[in-house]
Amino acid sequence: MSAVYALIVGIDAYRAVPPLAGARNDAVAALAYLRSRVGDDRLYPLELHDRQATRAAIIDGIRTHLGRAGKDDTAILWYAGHGSQAPAPPELWALESEGLVQTLVCADSREGDIPDLYDKELSVLLDQVAANGAHVAAVLDSCHSAGALRGEIPEAAARPRRVQPASHAPKPESLIPELRSGWAALPPTSRLVLLAACRSDQLAQELPVDNVSRGVFSWALLTALNQLGPHATYRELLAAARCAVEDKAQFQSPQLTGDLPADQPFLGGTLRAAPSAITMRHHADRWEIDAGSCHGMPPAWPGPLRVAVAAPGPTRPARVTSVSVDRSVVEPDGWHPDPTRQYPVVVTQLPRPTLTATVHDSTELTGPHESTGPHEWTGPHESTGPHESTGPHESTGLTELTSLPGPSGLTGATRLSELTQLIDRSPFLRLAHADRNQVPDLRFCSLPGGGIRILGTGGLPVAPDLRGADAAVRAGEHIARWRQVGALENPGSPLAGAVHLEIVARMPGDTSAPLHRLPLRPGPDGLIRLEYERRDGVWTAPTAFIRLHNTTGRSLYCVLLNLTERYRVHATLFPGAFIGAARAGAALNGRPVRFSLPTGTPATPGAQVHDRLKLIVAEDEFGAHPFEQGTLDDLTRRGALPPVAMTRDAGAADPDDAYDWTTTSLTVVTAVPSRAEPS
Repeated sequence: MSAVYALIVGIDAYRAVPPLAGARNDAVAALAYLRSRVGDDRLYPLELHDRQATRAAIIDGIRTHLGRAGKDDTAILWYAGHGSQAPAPPELWALESEGLVQTLVCADSREGDIPDLYDKELSVLLDQVAANGAHVAAVLDSCHSAGALRGEIPEAAARPRRVQPASHAPKPESLIPELRSGWAALPPTSRLVLLAACRSDQLAQELPVDNVSRGVFSWALLTALNQLGPHATYRELLAAARCAVEDKAQFQSPQLTGDLPADQPFLGGTLRAAPSAITMRHHADRWEIDAGSCHGMPPAWPGPLRVAVAAPGPTRPARVTSVSVDRSVVEPDGWHPDPTRQYPVVVTQLPRPTLTATVHDSTELTGPHESTGPHEWTGPHESTGPHESTGPHESTGLTELTSLPGPSGLTGATRLSELTQLIDRSPFLRLAHADRNQVPDLRFCSLPGGGIRILGTGGLPVAPDLRGADAAVRAGEHIARWRQVGALENPGSPLAGAVHLEIVARMPGDTSAPLHRLPLRPGPDGLIRLEYERRDGVWTAPTAFIRLHNTTGRSLYCVLLNLTERYRVHATLFPGAFIGAARAGAALNGRPVRFSLPTGTPATPGAQVHDRLKLIVAEDEFGAHPFEQGTLDDLTRRGALPPVAMTRDAGAADPDDAYDWTTTSLTVVTAVPSRAEPS
């Protein structure tokens, strides 16, 4: 039976910094929850409270106690106490785009030469635990915790309880042994899930709850754990805790970070897909969804705008009554949702569907490119990159779509009628007017053998042939969402051009992105071109670096999306972070990015693939997750994304506050040279 190893740290009493009042209470409550959830037969806790929680003791607790967790076990660090910051070493510019590292303040920190526990040390230590095969999670209820000072108690007698940032960058000799000779021991990716009380530029707060001082985040998270039950995912817990924190504290935005999937239950377990990327929740005496005008929701519209709960059971709709920048107010229609719950919702009715479509029998299409005979779909191709140069390729096949079961025995006329009805009901497609001068975006063609082919404006297939009208319309909606993400823009924004998106050549010996090397310049067609090289008789994919350069005098939040040719959207290159004033950030934390053809696609001369990189820049934070969608074969989550889905994971601004945003795009063409080269 798998075990849970827990290191519980709660520090109110410090040796060299001001005390706190609720951190130990948080730690005690966290351990009580774990006991009730896991049971004493599987839970192995180690408690470090107040003066016990020295720097050395916390480090040893991670190494020797959490380090006992093996394959299929879970290791959890729950820290409640002060957090702080320190200047980042110059060589970490690609990791720390704001120029600061975050710290946990141990009980003896800053007594003499004893430093804080730096986030980079914590990353190395917890990654070593994960290397044993354990599921590793960390809950940090401290200021600056998304990167790890609790603030002040919001009451009349409150006094500031801030710990001033360290005056200098960490000295090598003060770090754990793995980092004393440099930063090479830092894990390239995170193998843990982090639930943090706030952003790296914010303060966490504590306040009286039932006359007991508590950290707002710890209280909110434990409340969510008890309300949502043992199967709640990290993403669901973060959303619920965020609601409670926003009701009690200003300018505190809980965060969920880490490279492990967020749709995994707390303390580990089987992954399950989120039913939707948009959440309806009760906040400030009203119901709202976390999608607004900057996410593509129209601020003014001529017709109805509606959502509905994306879950089995009776239809539970809601009408959108107002749209602000980052969220929208909704009114449940004909049902009474539970204010203590959060509901995944999907857009069910839009006033302006994205793409026009027509429906045809194959015999109606007689253009030169519109063959009615058997046809094997050959494109567009999807790049498996850009991604980390040493990472695995992903499968991009579409076999699942082509084998989707379709209704048997349907006549061509019946299929055409079914297609027409489904398109007419789709929130992302609309039937084109019967005007010969109007060219539809998509044409759905019923084939003699019972399949359906989707053609683009040029008459060429844009997807593999499908079986079943439902599968074909879902593919059309998938394409519509991809196109709308690509078209996302905010015309006239003063932020236009504020952050430069740059592709930087990788020279021999480069292991991390250079800060000052000039970027590659696009050609006359606006494209960056990279080529495969022939090495030892084998074609090798090119690698480069992606750099983001903030040219303004203020911090800006950035997310970098990759839109591939097979209608996938992902944010793995730069999922979201603030880039400090006049500073730079880098994709994959500065590691090389490989641009390559899809897995299984031979590198034949002349083969090429496009990756459209879309950078979204904003004055405040927003979430990247709702943008993401898989390839056309990943259509099991029907309606999981809005037409353009961008949510504030936990914005600090008031729901009605406006903040500016902009986008910029760059397309990279990766090609195998067509010229002959010696092997």
